[in-house]
Amino acid sequence: MGGKKKDRKNAKKGAAKGRSQQSAEDESNPPLADLHISSPSEVESNPDESDYTESDSVTDSASKASSPPLLSPSSDKSDLEKQPSPDDINNLEDFPKRTESTLGSTCPNLAVYVNYFEIKIDPKITTYNQYSVDIKMVKTGREDKDCPKALRWKAMEAYRLKFMPGRHPAYDGDQMMIATKPLRETAPDETVTLEDIQTEEGITLKINVNNVNKKVKLESIRQFANEKTKVAPQEAMQSLDWILRQAGNSNHLKVGRNFYTGELSDLKDGMALWQGLFQSTYLGRCGDLSSSSNKPKKSTDKDPKLYLNVDAVYKAFARPQSIENLAKVLNNELPQQTTGNNRNQSCDFTKLQNYLKGLKIIYSVPKTAPQRKIVYIVREVAQSANNISFIYGEKRVTVAEYMHKAKEYRLQHADWPCLAVGSRDKTLYLPVELCSVAKNQVTTKRLNEKQKNKMIEGTLVKPGARKQMILDQLNRLNLNQNPCMKEFGITVETSMTSVAGWHLSRPPLTEHKKNTVHFVTNTTCWKLNKLASPSNIIKSWAMVDLLENSSETITYEQQQLFNDVQAQLFVRLKLGVFVKIKPDYYWPKQEVANKMDLREFLRTLAPKKYDLVIIFIHGKIDGEDSYGTIKQMMDQELKLVSQCILRSRVIDAHKKGGSPESPVYYQIMLKINAKMGGTNYGIEELAKNMVFQPRTMIMGADVTHPGAGSTNVASFAAVTASYDSDFFRYHMNWRVQPPREEIIADLKEMTKEHILFYYKHSTGTTANQKKPQYIIFYRDGVSDTQFAEVKRKEVKAIQEACKEVAAQNRWEAYKPIIIFLVVQKRNHARFFPKISDDSNTVIPGVDPTSKNVKPGFFVDTVITHPWQMDFFLVSQIAAMGTACPARYRLLHRDETKLMNDDIIKKMTYYLCFLYTRCNKSVSYPAPTYYAHLAAARVKLYCNNKFDNIDTSAERNKDEIYQDWLAATRQVNNTTVRDMKDFIDNNPMYYV
Repeated sequence: MGGKKKDRKNAKKGAAKGRSQQSAEDESNPPLADLHISSPSEVESNPDESDYTESDSVTDSASKASSPPLLSPSSDKSDLEKQPSPDDINNLEDFPKRTESTLGSTCPNLAVYVNYFEIKIDPKITTYNQYSVDIKMVKTGREDKDCPKALRWKAMEAYRLKFMPGRHPAYDGDQMMIATKPLRETAPDETVTLEDIQTEEGITLKINVNNVNKKVKLESIRQFANEKTKVAPQEAMQSLDWILRQAGNSNHLKVGRNFYTGELSDLKDGMALWQGLFQSTYLGRCGDLSSSSNKPKKSTDKDPKLYLNVDAVYKAFARPQSIENLAKVLNNELPQQTTGNNRNQSCDFTKLQNYLKGLKIIYSVPKTAPQRKIVYIVREVAQSANNISFIYGEKRVTVAEYMHKAKEYRLQHADWPCLAVGSRDKTLYLPVELCSVAKNQVTTKRLNEKQKNKMIEGTLVKPGARKQMILDQLNRLNLNQNPCMKEFGITVETSMTSVAGWHLSRPPLTEHKKNTVHFVTNTTCWKLNKLASPSNIIKSWAMVDLLENSSETITYEQQQLFNDVQAQLFVRLKLGVFVKIKPDYYWPKQEVANKMDLREFLRTLAPKKYDLVIIFIHGKIDGEDSYGTIKQMMDQELKLVSQCILRSRVIDAHKKGGSPESPVYYQIMLKINAKMGGTNYGIEELAKNMVFQPRTMIMGADVTHPGAGSTNVASFAAVTASYDSDFFRYHMNWRVQPPREEIIADLKEMTKEHILFYYKHSTGTTANQKKPQYIIFYRDGVSDTQFAEVKRKEVKAIQEACKEVAAQNRWEAYKPIIIFLVVQKRNHARFFPKISDDSNTVIPGVDPTSKNVKPGFFVDTVITHPWQMDFFLVSQIAAMGTACPARYRLLHRDETKLMNDDIIKKMTYYLCFLYTRCNKSVSYPAPTYYAHLAAARVKLYCNNKFDNIDTSAERNKDEIYQDWLAATRQVNNTTVRDMKDFIDNNPMYYV
């Protein structure tokens, strides 16, 4: 069981109060520099090759990486049979049990290694003692303040060595510690001294360790694994996780939940790629599991199986160096020293500003012995030391003059810029010649294209190589020799676990007139001859080139561009979409220098209500991508369906011969047909009816959150729902929520809208025949610790929506079958076929080139939940790197006969073939893919709408939250309503 780390309030009752909130680094979405914490090669290549946006090159983090499982507090054996207390409600795992499966006897099986390592615990150790920890920094003449997280591990190790050298308790890095036996009686305010790694100065820390008189009982794990209780053993699993992390904390650099070992390669422009490892403790299946059947054997051995999931991770770090050298690396040369005080010299330090903003720098104070160093966070790159002045004493002086008079230090480069640090009302200006970039510093900066490519090159490894990297990282940890592990009687196997998996058959697809779609041999790629259901003839359309042309007449190059694309899409490709008339042509008569110019130009399209507008993007405008502004204008203001095409891609395709077989034109047409209401392909009728029930509505949901360090940015919830019998066309609606709220607050109303839309477009003749009788809901982006809350609130919202929509429309009692699953894309399970990367041996179920498992491979034994329904599925082609499976967890099931585990697995896999933007199976079901796209799109509609919310630290958090509620409610009542008709008329405009 895995999940995102939450406030362990319930597990620490009686511990010291005032626990600080988890750092933004741990809770926020993974930054682009982290590529979702895992190798970018494992992220499926973006099928959106024609609607250009910068985020296409590396998928936005939004969200939501898997974190270690933190299971609920346990109690003594007699208490396990009682009802859970209110404090344990969020840890009550009352989720559907798995049903007996027959796929093991009908599907080809394949034994693979998985990066899960079995954990063994000395049976004589059954309880742990809990202690609270409070660490304060002591400074003479100042009030004690909380110790920074970066120093806490070292502080507690220094404390252990000084006051209890013979013991090795496990510390959580915050306010808790556990031990196998009672620790010594401690005196209040015991102190230790550390050296700051950055400033090299001594730091005095005051530490209090107190027994909270509470024990962690490992028996709770056995009770839960054998289904004796539904309250998950969070406290026991959490304690194991602390113990297993002690080795990493002692010899690795900890960033968030991961440990890093050092630089792997140079990313250029001041960045370096570091390699590290992710680790997390998981509870697997009990008993002996056969390697040829996914049904557990009956066994008297019901010991819980515990595993350590270890994976290789990568992250971009800022390279430590002087600011002078950094400026040279960035090609942002500093001005040369000139004679006299050149106060008017003006230089562009945009590159330096973009790199340094938000980073830690070390300021070396001149004329101090030993030289004193202070760490600051850069707010901005300011003017030169000759230009900035302030009142010193009774006279206005420049920074350069101040350094000379007050610090007795003459700046060597007074014309170089200063770094502004501190708050805006108490700004300090530091000369760059005395500053350097701090070491061991991760960055959340967006990488440039060259850096992204270098990162991919450095992490793109085949399964065999990745497997060896993981084993090397685990060996480097040397867990079994760690003194803390020995004290707690815990060992970890050094070899990966072998598991059995099975391959589902790909669904047969049909195109125009129900003709069979032909797959490329032994793959899940296909080629269409003609679209299954081409959209209506386009009667009114336009082509727009954003390249400036001051002439009143179209240039030869533009005419050639327009003619070629029109001919390729609607004539030579022969997919079945036609245009009735020639398009209107638009181009700017003068340079589009900024976003305002772009908006004014696009408004010239407003008088005509085009069915489709194709827009050619040629580059950045005012240093920024124009895609977001174009989509915001076309969708929200003009309400016109648009298709953006990167101009250079079309020109490149034309230079290569302009074949209609080019994937550029092919993918563009797949998107255009879907946007215009057509169907590209579908599942063959017989196969579909064996998996999907009649009158089924498939839904997908996702919530996009602001990135790390973002302020005044809301969260955006999007829900999609199928409204046709082919499960190809989806309606979308959306809402704005306060930042980082994962639960979809207005899901009831959103579901009602989808049911009514389905009803309106149904081919049934009576009310009962028009309503969806099955609602299959795929929820993206939910961590394990949120499962109970999601089920309690979101499943209930769907149920209430069904009741209310029936009452409001005077339908008979309406209670459809609801199936609710969570999709976890960013987990750290990896499957490794038992074959080397350079082997020529052909193994059924293994791609002979990439050495990955082929699409359709699933695992539902050994490493899955002890008794609840979950499974891992690889549904995409992993041509490069190592395949990343999606993990599916069933939270609610109203019916088991027609919706058993086997049907759910097949249905899930089939839906991965119905994604409109490409002709191959994708990594997770189409409805959740669409929800993610929709949430990212609607975020564009709310730029700057929340800038007026005061989110300063001085304000009460409840007041800020109320302001967010009011602001998001305003947007939902205006912008969302304003766009409803456009979305209803063009349900898939955003794909």
